[in-house]
Amino acid sequence: MRAKSIFVFFCLVAIIAFILSRREEEIQNYKLLTAREMLETHFKFKTEGKENFLGLTVHESRRNTIWELKNIRHLNIISIEEMGYEFAQEYIATNDFHEMDSFIVEYEIKFWITKQQNNGTYEMCYVLIKESENSPWLVYTWGVNLR
Repeated sequence: MRAKSIFVFFCLVAIIAFILSRREEEIQNYKLLTAREMLETHFKFKTEGKENFLGLTVHESRRNTIWELKNIRHLNIISIEEMGYEFAQEYIATNDFHEMDSFIVEYEIKFWITKQQNNGTYEMCYVLIKESENSPWLVYTWGVNLR
């Protein structure tokens, strides 16, 4: 009986170690993404309702955002247009980042229940930053397109 308990314990430890190593591998893969790929991943997680993964795509200052993904019935990216560093500076008052990039994303969204945003097509600006050479691109802020 004791040997069986020890065996089960080691199996559980092995499974947990495997899961943690896969998560670390996944995080390392995010560091290799371009700014555009990270933005696409951000929208992919929104579309799939993976709220727990969105934290991997946004800056730590945005991780407390209430996403309400269960209310999204349909989300489809129509276009992503890279606007560059200069455009990003219109949205961010600091240059304390290693790199910045910005994108205009046009998307269609439909909700189960409309609250703060209506069903429709939107054009929003997303600013992504890299805090250091080895850090991943992260969504830093987003808002109404200013162009």
